[in-house]
Amino acid sequence: MTQEHSPAFLAYSERCNAAALDPDFKKKRERVVTRLRRDMHAVLEPVGYSCEGLVWVKTSPQGQTRVSIYRMRAGYQARIEMSGRKTGFSIGLAVNGVLRRIGQRLGNQNPILPYKEQVVTRLQPFYRLDEHKHHPEKGSLEYALIDEDPSELDLPIEILAHRALPWLEGCHRRGALPEVPKGFWEG
Repeated sequence: MTQEHSPAFLAYSERCNAAALDPDFKKKRERVVTRLRRDMHAVLEPVGYSCEGLVWVKTSPQGQTRVSIYRMRAGYQARIEMSGRKTGFSIGLAVNGVLRRIGQRLGNQNPILPYKEQVVTRLQPFYRLDEHKHHPEKGSLEYALIDEDPSELDLPIEILAHRALPWLEGCHRRGALPEVPKGFWEG
């Protein structure tokens, strides 16, 4: 069975069609983004991230990290994206966001300096094989599903706090940059 015909994909397609016909969907989407922003802020602010809009930035002598909410173009889902760089290097975790080009500014704070190396991924490698049952693509956050059941945000926020963020914090420690996990989290 291909992904296009899997039960998870068919259920996702059905929810997208229902959302497209829902006149209140934009309000629901904004309600979910507001909750996601609040929950992410509760995780990131205590460990030194400052927030501007949907982007959180932390700078230290060893590097700079960034976590953002990336709204998918189709409008039915979002991802959490993270990026970071050590002095002279760059590393990224794309959990719904895109690294800015050299010379652009991060949240009107610090310019991204030239780097030698960049790694980009999504929240997906931090999920265990048995997690995220509703969506065919692990790590995507469906607005309609979360609006219907707000507890659907609990797992992604837990993964951000306890798996992805400690990995990303490696940019703020001395030594080599941490590697992006391969495959699904098995820790």
